[in-house]
Amino acid sequence: MKIEIIHPQTRETILVEVDETTPKRLAELLAPRASLTQIQQQVDNLPYNQDVKALLGRMASLTLEIGGVVLQVGREFLELVFTLMRRYPNTTFYTLMGVSLGFLISSIPVLGWLLGWLIQPLFIALGLVMGLVLDFQAQRLQRQISEHINEQINEQLKRLQLASPTTLDQQGGDR
Repeated sequence: MKIEIIHPQTRETILVEVDETTPKRLAELLAPRASLTQIQQQVDNLPYNQDVKALLGRMASLTLEIGGVVLQVGREFLELVFTLMRRYPNTTFYTLMGVSLGFLISSIPVLGWLLGWLIQPLFIALGLVMGLVLDFQAQRLQRQISEHINEQINEQLKRLQLASPTTLDQQGGDR
């Protein structure tokens, strides 16, 4: 099967030969769950400048046509990014910090040339690991808090069940 890829800005066409897959099955696998307006709303809510938002908006409209089926790969990619940002916020933040710090150190004239190839991937990996640790700790803490609240609610419900209306009347009559 031939896949035709069209660059969204230059309109350059690239043909790629791949194994035979049913186009309907491929469309089912890569169908985005969010609409273009939902993705655009999420992009608009980001705390970035308008240039970045415009770039992400253009990315959301990126499509591929495979076997006559149009695939919304840009929307699917942004949907994945937003899901990861929601589910693992510390991992996202610390990974981006690692990328930024690695880039800054790599751009120092002599030091960057000598150590940039080592420091940049090291900072990215370090940021990823630190973020994952913090996210897993936060999830564990959230689970412990939820379990504690559930235990407290269950204890209160048991006390209410033990204090039936007849026992309350007897306690009031003894006074």
